[in-house]
Amino acid sequence: MYQVGDYIVKASNGVCKVKAIVHPDFVSDKKKLYYLLTPVADENANLYGPIDRGEESARPVMTEKEAKELVKKIPSIDATWINNEREREHNYKDAVQSNDPERLVGIIKLIYGRKKARAEQGKKTTAVDGRYYDTAERLLYSELELAMHKNKDEILAMIRDCCNAE
Repeated sequence: MYQVGDYIVKASNGVCKVKAIVHPDFVSDKKKLYYLLTPVADENANLYGPIDRGEESARPVMTEKEAKELVKKIPSIDATWINNEREREHNYKDAVQSNDPERLVGIIKLIYGRKKARAEQGKKTTAVDGRYYDTAERLLYSELELAMHKNKDEILAMIRDCCNAE
């Protein structure tokens, strides 16, 4: 069970702070407890997550050590190519919902490569690629920022240095 003040990662919402443990008015079962969460990206928003499903729908934020290990692994994380557009979008969606940082890295790398190839052909990035690229970056980088106590520019520089060292 998470405690008030803990930072957790919810699949589609990213890093959230546990603000309180409550019985929301909108729930008929008054015995059922919920986490009241505030997304780090939008401190004016509130989310509710049932405590009894907390481990399924959220995970603790990476430690600094885990974050550094992930950054070191980035060059070796596979960016699996999928030719079928629908299948690719489904893969993007699964990666985002998996709440797995390595899968986020994989789709960021894949979409980055696709964006680069399309730009060389004089084409724009597809809407699906653009949307999932932005989402994956937001989710991954916000967690790395918190875990490593760095800002986004420092995280990007660290990733760039790691990838260029290979």
